[in-house]
Amino acid sequence: MYPSRMGTESAPVSVPMVRSIMVEGLFEEHDVEVCMAEGGITLLFGTNGSGKSTLLRIISKMLSQDMSPLLTEPIRTSTIVFSDGSRVRFDRAQSTWTEHTARGKTRSGKIESTNPLQDPATRHWILRSTPFNVVEGTLVDSDGEPVPQALADRVLSRALEMARLRQSAGTPHVALAAAAHTTIAKLIGKRSDGRDSATSESPRTFIRPCRLINSDRLRHAATQRRPRNFGDERFEPPNAVQWIATELTRVIKDARESSRSKTSDIDATFFTRALPKLAAPRPLDAEQRTSVINDLRQLHNRLSDCALATSQLELPSLTQSAPEVQTIFDLYLQDLLKKAQATTEVLTRLEVFSHALNDHLVGKVATINAEDGLRLTRISDSKGVPLDRLSSGEQHLIVLFYHLIFDAQPSGVCLIDEPEISLNVDWQHRFVGNVIKVSAVAPQQYIIATHSPTLIREHEALLRPIEVVPHAAQ
Repeated sequence: MYPSRMGTESAPVSVPMVRSIMVEGLFEEHDVEVCMAEGGITLLFGTNGSGKSTLLRIISKMLSQDMSPLLTEPIRTSTIVFSDGSRVRFDRAQSTWTEHTARGKTRSGKIESTNPLQDPATRHWILRSTPFNVVEGTLVDSDGEPVPQALADRVLSRALEMARLRQSAGTPHVALAAAAHTTIAKLIGKRSDGRDSATSESPRTFIRPCRLINSDRLRHAATQRRPRNFGDERFEPPNAVQWIATELTRVIKDARESSRSKTSDIDATFFTRALPKLAAPRPLDAEQRTSVINDLRQLHNRLSDCALATSQLELPSLTQSAPEVQTIFDLYLQDLLKKAQATTEVLTRLEVFSHALNDHLVGKVATINAEDGLRLTRISDSKGVPLDRLSSGEQHLIVLFYHLIFDAQPSGVCLIDEPEISLNVDWQHRFVGNVIKVSAVAPQQYIIATHSPTLIREHEALLRPIEVVPHAAQ
């Protein structure tokens, strides 16, 4: 999924990247145009209220399958131009999108609002079956804060399930339940009988994997799993860092299972590959054999450090000089190296993740662990530190780098809003350098919105200030 390579330069993206974005009528006050930096990493710099967060949301929504959320954004039009000259434009007044390909072809379409929270029956049912509220068409929690999209989708799924049960039971409010069920089912692409509906291919061309890591990441990073007793008790999301640690245990488990499968395939063909070599033995010379052994030991040590090694490395001694014996021994060594290489992609990501954390942490060291996923230990007394007792800045680091490395999608776009939150000056200074290292194993385009001069220091070439132009009323 990810290439196993490291470096200090941003990895190239195989598809056209976002080259610029232009927004007209932002906040009904001004126009904004930003050209992205070359190489795949851009730092959007602007003062509070300049529209940094809004620009990130607009980019995210314009690249998504469903552009209807753009209808609620405070803009008149928005246009994204890609590096190959193609572009996509959104017109809020007309509720339309238009795409122009690099070859001169044009496609357009109408955007229909798909917000089920505008439907009275759906609103009623969400209030009945979940601990959330609906304010001006937006799902909010008990503190009045907007609920992130991932959790909102699950709230709707839960409301769908509850409406279906009430509808089939024939109890009071059955008509209201049926109406809510129909509305929500249409939104999440299911038929009213509960079966998946056939999804038609979108007429849009410029749909890209896109992830927005917003400033509320600590609160909502762990909302990708459905909680127990959802809808029956107040929803309390698990600690974001603890959730990430659990996800890392899954990553390690999956990698180990993949390694075992690869090992079985290699072992099953050993004799088939060995017999022809016995007929014409060609052993490695001493230098080549030593190189293979050193590579194997080095890789095994790296795997052990990231909890990916499933056993100790035990190499037999070569006590005979017969060419046939040496040839089979060399084949055995080479097979061991292939087995160890089965998880190098995951290994590289885990290494970059732990290295990025340890480059920032002071007085603690982060290690990858098969049982705990992520373990932090105090250097002074070697005692473990509970993840929920970490400082806000430490938790932000873990959440940020986890999403950057493990949620990256090839040819995707990663949008980061205010990464400097809770980071001290030294950590802010190190952050962009580590993102550059991350981009080598998670190649995608990175657009980072910030108002921290410290974050930008030494990376002025990536800086793109947000300059506003007075909007001409039309």
